[in-house]
Amino acid sequence: MATITAFKQFLASAPEAQREIRTIQIDHTDLSQSYYYAQDYNDFVAEGVTYLAASLVITEPAERNDSEQNLQISMGAVSDELQGIIDQITDQGFMNELTITYRKYYSGDLTQPAVTPTILYGSSISFDNSNQVSFVAEDTDLTNKRSGQLYTLSLFPGIEIE
Repeated sequence: MATITAFKQFLASAPEAQREIRTIQIDHTDLSQSYYYAQDYNDFVAEGVTYLAASLVITEPAERNDSEQNLQISMGAVSDELQGIIDQITDQGFMNELTITYRKYYSGDLTQPAVTPTILYGSSISFDNSNQVSFVAEDTDLTNKRSGQLYTLSLFPGIEIE
């Protein structure tokens, strides 16, 4: 990604004119469209998609003090809107997972995410009065996911085969 260097420089120096923008995309087979929200004050366009400004608080696993590897998301003052999204899911649709795509942008370059997008699945939705909704986005099957890469002779010619 071309913006990685610029994003790393941003993280190291934290210039006031630039900022990190965290976004989520909500998808499900029963939904009429994908829903895009940004932790920002204004709607903005990135990669040709309009992200709606929302009072999001997105807590990444690295920002927590426990071993949970999930994304915690709180949204304020959109409970009616999110309730409307959930109401689109049919009885049979509850067996399919709600996909949450997490993207982090650097305001200096909105042509692509600053880091690789993360695809997770929604769970534990809770409404706190009509002021706030929170949910968790997690990877449902970490034990069966590969980590690292396969060691092959073409990638690692120094490997000895016995």
